Amino acid sequence: MQLDVNKKLVSGEYLSKWRGFSPFYLGSPYGEKYTLGGEEEFSHCWSVYYGHSEIVYWIKKELDALSPDESERLYNILIRNKTQARILDK
Repeated sequence: MQLDVNKKLVSGEYLSKWRGFSPFYLGSPYGEKYTLGGEEEFSHCWSVYYGHSEIVYWIKKELDALSPDESERLYNILIRNKTQARILDK
């Protein structure tokens, strides 16, 4: 039996990556230690399924609804937080 979240990932309604990033750097499970602020503005753009393991995904409909400025701001937050992760993990 295929989970509803998997069906939506296959159909494209949910995305595992957006512009090369998973929601990990936006504060998803295990990524919250790399957040620096501003992420909460975009918390509606991703979700997580908890089952035998976690499935973290973007919600395409929410990403598509972002203005170009919001989309760029989200992208810059992801880049910033990934850089923070590299610094902290050294």
